[in-house]
Amino acid sequence: MKRVFLALVFAGYMLSDLPAQTVAQVGQETITRADVVKFKKQLQESNLYVSTMTDDFLLRRLIDAKIAIMDAKSMKMDQEEDAKNAMDTALYVYYMSKVVDEKFKNKQFSDKDVALYYSNNPVIKIQRLTYVFNPKIKGSIDKARTQMSILRSEIKSKQITFEEAIEKVNDNSVPGLTGTFEKVPLLALPQAEAIQLNGLKLMEISPIIQFSNCFAITRILKMYPLSSEYSGKINNLLKEKTLIKARESYLNSLRQKYSTIIKIY
Repeated sequence: MKRVFLALVFAGYMLSDLPAQTVAQVGQETITRADVVKFKKQLQESNLYVSTMTDDFLLRRLIDAKIAIMDAKSMKMDQEEDAKNAMDTALYVYYMSKVVDEKFKNKQFSDKDVALYYSNNPVIKIQRLTYVFNPKIKGSIDKARTQMSILRSEIKSKQITFEEAIEKVNDNSVPGLTGTFEKVPLLALPQAEAIQLNGLKLMEISPIIQFSNCFAITRILKMYPLSSEYSGKINNLLKEKTLIKARESYLNSLRQKYSTIIKIY
């Protein structure tokens, strides 16, 4: 195998302590401070946690990457079909980030946009009652549905309170799913439940919701005001939704551009 000459120009120093721009050399290729910064940015964009990584550690990882790639090429791995597919995928990801994603990098939504989104997807305090069933036992689902229907009617007619109903079915409820839950984002709830709660008034009881092993009824006890912390999360969610639409729109136009050479069998 081709001999790899590796020369490091640091020994126990942080990159910021080095006077020269060139901080290492792998074969004939030099590595600069700017290369390390770029490498760190690439790791961040790949959602890798880099805040605790020192400059020394990042430099060593960059060197590792370069000698691994060098060794792979010496073994002609870059000519293998799987490697070519991986490179094509990487190029596609890079292409989309340049032609679409770059335009939305600093996108910020107005307070009105954020407030409108939050009004439909708030953080809430909920109370949930469940009644378990075993789908493998004949009649179990129908029995549970009937019992839940009775309980719901009794709560609505104020024969019993929601809390009393929870106590009443304690042995037939699902631990961890029954009770009162604080500060729950609507979007964090199971989709079937979130749909039923969307637009529901405070203290109003939801229709009966079926899960894989139980029925449930839920009510909203409180809607929390929009916080600055959640506002930032919503801005990111809106950016992500906008980006997905933008990507799809761009790819549609790209398919139109190359429609004459596309054949689907």
